[in-house]
This record gives sequence, C-alpha cells and structure tokens, in this order.
Amino acid sequence: MITFNVRTIKGHDFQITEDQNTSLISAIQKLFKKEKILNEIKCILSQGGKVDEKKTILENNIFNGGSVIVVLGDETTTQIEEKIEDNPKEQFIKCLKFLIVICKVPIDLIDNRGNCIGGWQTGRKNGPPGYLKDYYPPLGWFGIGIKAWSLYDNGDNSWIGNNNSKGEWYIAYHGIKSVEALNGILLNGFRRGFYQSCKNDENINPLTKSEYPECGEGVYFIQNFAEVQKYIKTFSFSGDYYKIVLMCRVNPHKVRISEIGNNLESWIVNGDKLDDPNGRKRDDEVRVYRILMHLGK
Repeated sequence: MITFNVRTIKGHDFQITEDQNTSLISAIQKLFKKEKILNEIKCILSQGGKVDEKKTILENNIFNGGSVIVVLGDETTTQIEEKIEDNPKEQFIKCLKFLIVICKVPIDLIDNRGNCIGGWQTGRKNGPPGYLKDYYPPLGWFGIGIKAWSLYDNGDNSWIGNNNSKGEWYIAYHGIKSVEALNGILLNGFRRGFYQSCKNDENINPLTKSEYPECGEGVYFIQNFAEVQKYIKTFSFSGDYYKIVLMCRVNPHKVRISEIGNNLESWIVNGDKLDDPNGRKRDDEVRVYRILMHLGK
C-alpha cells in the first residue's frame, strides 16, 4: 500500500492510501466520490510534470509521502489558498503549477528528464573539443524540462550532452519578460529582435570568424547566468514572485561574439540571413530544453 497526498489548486488537501497497482485516476475518483466532490478532473500534476491517469500509482512514480496536484474543471487561479512550506520539492511543484495554470504552457511540452530540483553543480567548460566555453550554473533556481531529447538529428542527443563531445552545443540563457513571449518561443521558436546593436560588429568566434566576419542579425543570448537576470521581469502572483529564464543549447557554429563589450554576456545566434522579418523557428541554431524558475516572497 502507498500513502500520498492530493491537493487541488484551491488548497483542498486529502490523503490517499491505496494499492500501488491501482490506476491513479481510479484512486482519485474514489476519493472524490467519498468527499462528494462532483467535478471534472482537468489534469493531474506531480513533481515530474503531467502524469498518465490510466497508469498505476507505481507506474507514475508516486511513492509514500508523495504529492499530486489535481486541477478541476471549474477551479480558477485567482484564489490559491494553499501554503507551501519551505521545501524544495513543494516549491518546485508550485513553479510547475504557475507555468501550466497561469502561464498556460501546454502540459504536453513538459519532460521530466530535464527537471532539476536545485542542486546545480559548480561551473565547468562546455562545448565541442578545442572550442570550450565557460558554463555558469543557475544556482538557487529550479529547472523544468521541456521536450527536446530524441527530437533532433535523427534522435542523436549528442548536442545536449555534458561530456564536451564533438557534437555538443553551448549552454546559453534567454530572459523572459512576458507570458506571451514565453509561449511564443516555446510554440513557434525565437524571433530576432528589432534592435540589433551588434549586427555590424566583427565576429570573434574562432569557429565562424572566417565564414562570418560580422555578427549579423540574430537572437541575443547570455552566457553568464548572473548577467541574464538583468533582462528578465518578475511576475507577481498570490503573494509570491516568480522569475523565468530559458535554458538553451546554441549551435557553436551559429554563435557570433561581438568584438565590442563584455564577451561573457551577449552572444548573437544566427545562421543564414533571415528574410522573414518575423523570423521563424530555427532548430539548427537554438533549442530550448529547460525552463528555469525562481520562487521568492
């Protein structure tokens, strides 16, 4: 038997004790019938993202003392009453809920392989052999995985590796200032900005300097995580404050580093010239694989 907690987004807390081979949806529906909660279940979340309602409790990796959040059909998010203690796992769930319920990030985009409940390691070098760059970890932030593994390069995941292999891409960050921007990037890819201050600067990236003497127009990223926090907005909701940054992999051959300014801050990522003024999704240049979130009071 497994005992776990169930919470609705309005803060109603329950506890379930069931056989681990019982389907999760059956266990929750049994609870709600007992509590006389007659409502449609919109989705069920755990710390690993959306769970499969048809699978058993065990198959959904729910163990003794675990928690799930149930979003009901008529629940709104204007009055979230639950008080979450200073617990990293609970804070992670709160960040996950904020993304899905408030920011309307499609739950099908979440991939628990990229989740990180804190515990980032110290910095290291990252990239292909011979052309490594410093990596600055997002200390004090949570990471929520986005579907990226096995989607590109015929399923080859070397671009997302951590071993400085030949095909590994650089890690870079992009700050989020609006919910619309977040959803636009996740669903349609990055759009180049209108203010391209470094487009005529000399490109000093050793991988691409001979091929691309100028930085050109592209999308701006930050390599140093401490610097990206200058370019984000704080979202306020229900007494908490959230910050969002996209953790990306960028193709080393598409990175332009300006000769002007602090090269540890701004990178311009582009390939061939974009003829479409609105830009278009360019998975050969940049791939988002994790949403970073910070939760504060």
